[in-house]
Amino acid sequence: MIRQLMREQLRSHRAYVIWTTALLTLAVGLASYAAFVAMQSQVGVSAGVRSAYGLDGAWRGSAIFYEADAEDDPAQLTWEQVRRAMADSTGDGSHATAVMPLDIRGFVSTPTELAAAGGYPWDAALVNVAAMTGDVSWGALLLTGDAPREGEIAVDAHWADANHVSIGDAVQLSTIAWDGEQDSNIELGRLIVSGTLRTSLPSRYGTYLYDGIVGWDSVPALVATAQAASSAAGSHNGTLMWQVSVSADRQTPALAVFSTSAAHVDYYGTAIDPAAVVLAIAAGVLVLGLIGMAFAVGRAQAQVRTRWVATARVLGARRSSIVGATLLEVGAIGTVAAAVGVGTAYALFASDWARVVAANPDALAWAAPSVPWWVACVLSAAALLVAGILGAVPAFWAARVAPAAALKPVTPVSEAQVSRTVPLWPLLVIWGPLALFTVLSVKVIVGNGAWGGGIDASGGFRIAAVLVGVGAAVTSTMLLVELSRRATAFTTRRLARGSRPWQIAASSALADRPRQASGPASVLAVASAVAVGSMTWLALAEWIDVGPGEAAPGPFAVAASWGWGDGTTQYSQAVIIVTFGVLSLAALAAQLVARAGARAEADAQAALGLSRSDARLAAAAQFALPLATSVAVGALTGLVAALVLFTRTDWSGTWSGPVGLVDATVSGSSTFGSAWAVTHLGHAVPLLLQTVAIALAGIAVGALVVAATARASARSLTRTRG
Repeated sequence: MIRQLMREQLRSHRAYVIWTTALLTLAVGLASYAAFVAMQSQVGVSAGVRSAYGLDGAWRGSAIFYEADAEDDPAQLTWEQVRRAMADSTGDGSHATAVMPLDIRGFVSTPTELAAAGGYPWDAALVNVAAMTGDVSWGALLLTGDAPREGEIAVDAHWADANHVSIGDAVQLSTIAWDGEQDSNIELGRLIVSGTLRTSLPSRYGTYLYDGIVGWDSVPALVATAQAASSAAGSHNGTLMWQVSVSADRQTPALAVFSTSAAHVDYYGTAIDPAAVVLAIAAGVLVLGLIGMAFAVGRAQAQVRTRWVATARVLGARRSSIVGATLLEVGAIGTVAAAVGVGTAYALFASDWARVVAANPDALAWAAPSVPWWVACVLSAAALLVAGILGAVPAFWAARVAPAAALKPVTPVSEAQVSRTVPLWPLLVIWGPLALFTVLSVKVIVGNGAWGGGIDASGGFRIAAVLVGVGAAVTSTMLLVELSRRATAFTTRRLARGSRPWQIAASSALADRPRQASGPASVLAVASAVAVGSMTWLALAEWIDVGPGEAAPGPFAVAASWGWGDGTTQYSQAVIIVTFGVLSLAALAAQLVARAGARAEADAQAALGLSRSDARLAAAAQFALPLATSVAVGALTGLVAALVLFTRTDWSGTWSGPVGLVDATVSGSSTFGSAWAVTHLGHAVPLLLQTVAIALAGIAVGALVVAATARASARSLTRTRG
């Protein structure tokens, strides 16, 4: 009985189920791929590197290292104590490994050649140098050659190739000493290259590996050279060694001198891949868009559900059977989304990993990726949870109307008032003080006290600022949603004044189903406000950092260079493109699903002779006008918020120019606020317009699809003469 009910229920609102499953599968796929890439780069690759270095033991220890005699403290050891402890641990079953980062730089040139060249080529130097001993997997680390012994060093294979260094060549080592006034370079001698080290994988799976590993027994001679040169020059050597980290399967008496610690001094942590972050954000935005779609079309679907439930009850179905059928429907949607989304994402991820590994045969990598099994379980559970939310929305609205009411003509549930509207002024009363305190908090905290007026910006004030800021963000979102709804209603009324057939048809549809238009429109309004506000702030902040004397003047200077030199603006633009793309897709799905539920209206328009072109224009206007209006409302709101909240301090002294540019000055630094932001708003215009154009482009594509799939009669009715 339950399976039959579920089958009929799926058939009764097929369009909603298909679109929901497809978009949920896409969201799960995006989130899964981002999660797999992040876990491999943050966990899998790092775990493999630790294993190769021999630093994957269950026990970890460390000690502060001193080259001279240290006080009797187990956390402060001399070189001899470290050497003896590691030597005693050999053969005790601990499989101990020690890594000691060294403050050393390696060069190909000799001291004479360096002097003739005018200095040290720091951009071509070995910079991450360490000494290692113990249970190191040299077979995994080395590409060619042997492990370094006393007087030897293993170097990064790419560095060796770029500097034409081969096994048997010498590498010049140096360190930096401080004499109290300036730095000076100390030559430490030359070590022979014993082998080349495997390099890091590029891009998203890249790691920061040691590019030079010196023989463990080479350290005393290097230290002695550094100390002698420092003493002769009257400077203070900054110490070649500052900490040693140890890993072992278990702690033994020989390792008791080390302080138990989970921290490691290493260079193989990985950075978060921007592409994975963009995909994760896109997945989250798509889920929010899906929930908005469910609320937008859920009432129309509830009408179908209500009639179906009433019919099933009349035919003898029990309430428990109907509940079971609904749960099975939700489970089916979630299961399909989880299986297809997670499975496809893993296949793409594994293929990408194999491609990267094959393209970098010299890198420290492994044939198969290693992602914890529980990641797929969590993603699948999330898919089921979201499916439950999406399925619960129309079920909730169906429950608001008695099943018997569906067996006779009634007002459609999509239009029935199920709750009383709330006046706007109470929300404004709550929002006003929260917003005012938030603006003041930003000025005080971010502005380094420029507008503090004696306010203590520590401790309790910061906590209160965060809490009030959250309240201001929530109430601001509520206000923006209400403004978006009112703007949509205003656009509908203006459209209704037109006399053309497509205007009449579009305005009638929007007026008859305002909630279905306002749902996706409200989501786009919030997204537009965040996007425009962020890009406006970024552009103005970049203009401060660049300075008027270092960039071409004019409002398009920042946009011409794509903003931040570290890729912040490009990264933000990628997020914006994906965000508005998936939101437009969700809005398109909502429109098509709602249209399937209003098939009778489309049939009536076709019967009355609405021409094909007018039907397409009406469908496009019905889809695009509320969304475009909400984008405009959100963009204006985001712009105002960015200008009001803008606060940034310039420590470089670049902006020491005309009076009136700088809002406040504290301790020799210039702090810019709203007045400066308004004056220089022109520098944010290009990125602002670009952001709005991205949003409108997504809406335009959706409108084209809606127009292309609109139903209408083949020819319009014409008046005949008698």
